[in-house]
Amino acid sequence: MVGCTTLAGVFMFGVHGLGLVFLNAASYGLFMVLLNLVNFSTILSPGIQTVFAYETAGVKNLRAEKTLSANIVGVLVVLTCLWGLGVGVVFFGESWILAKLKMTSSRGLWVTLLVILPHLWLPVLMGVLQGRQLFGWLGWAVLCNGAGRFLTIFCLFAFLGANINWIMLGPLIGVLGALIVSGIICRDLLCLGSERIAWQRWFLRAIPFALGPGVFQFMLTADAIVARANFEEIESGHYAAATLVGRGLVMFVGPLAGVMFPRLVKERSGHTGSKLVRDTALATFGVVICVSLFSWIACLLAPRLLDYASSATWLPAAVSGALESKGPALLWVAGVVPLFLIAMGPLAIANVFVSHLVALKEFRKISCLIVVVLAYGIGLATISFSVNVLIFWVGLGNLGLLLGALGFSYRVQKSAKNC
Repeated sequence: MVGCTTLAGVFMFGVHGLGLVFLNAASYGLFMVLLNLVNFSTILSPGIQTVFAYETAGVKNLRAEKTLSANIVGVLVVLTCLWGLGVGVVFFGESWILAKLKMTSSRGLWVTLLVILPHLWLPVLMGVLQGRQLFGWLGWAVLCNGAGRFLTIFCLFAFLGANINWIMLGPLIGVLGALIVSGIICRDLLCLGSERIAWQRWFLRAIPFALGPGVFQFMLTADAIVARANFEEIESGHYAAATLVGRGLVMFVGPLAGVMFPRLVKERSGHTGSKLVRDTALATFGVVICVSLFSWIACLLAPRLLDYASSATWLPAAVSGALESKGPALLWVAGVVPLFLIAMGPLAIANVFVSHLVALKEFRKISCLIVVVLAYGIGLATISFSVNVLIFWVGLGNLGLLLGALGFSYRVQKSAKNC
């Protein structure tokens, strides 16, 4: 799984590499905000994946499997209906949305809506894979998503040019590939036949599980939309490029907490659980430090690397010319990347402790973390931001979430040892 996730991350970064080279700053900023619009629209999807991972990990007999099958089918139908309502909202509010996101054409917006639907479905099936601890297939699904996105966008640039209106076809093809892989592996559950789903019981159980991952998703994506709405188009594009490494780091280490989660659900042992949480947190911290150091060194060497790439004879002339023309913007981005890495590092580690609380169903403690999210969200809505002030606010919010999640996780582990 780690290998597939790493390779998928390479493809995901490759997509942004293509965007940075062939799109201007305004178009790249729009691409990033459309991606984050997908993430923001699916803010409950990590929670849905967590719910199905928990339910699947707890399946012990055929009756429980049939109940799980009913839940899968029912939730897929409900998500489709909610997506349809969202399409209606966009239809009536299209002009306002286009103005707010500084879009000149609605084509990219409607393609983005198509991307959202499979992103709503995918966490259901990936939750089943996670709960069954089929991490290899989970990794292949993630790899199909990344590789499909990269290859599609590469072909779009090659045959249609840098057309921002169709660029979201890349994420669409990628997520459909991941959905097909996950669906094939989970087809036995889909073919079991289904019982009648107990909607009230399921939602009462699902909403608390969705809180923790929902908190994480909000903290990961909200600032990108704020930047697009408040900064000039070119500045928002530069900000999007500068934040790419930080967001990629958080997503790269996310599978570590994903592997930990079903084991905590199954074991529920105080001593074993505490050791598992500690080891996962330390591994996440180690990866954060290593990636951050590598990125900081690369940013320090950015002027020399840019000079070398601009004059390299082995690169295509179009690439060398694009790097040379965008040199000042790339150097500005390189100066901001280390700051955003510092801001996002706490969120990557906080995800481990939030997952721990969710696995042990400590929902009251998770609900207390909502206070941090509300304060962060109110600040995003009311503060007049410059780039540095926004990054500072992101870092402050993530640090607050880390301290809160760490404190609650420590109390849970201490109580378990005393029992």
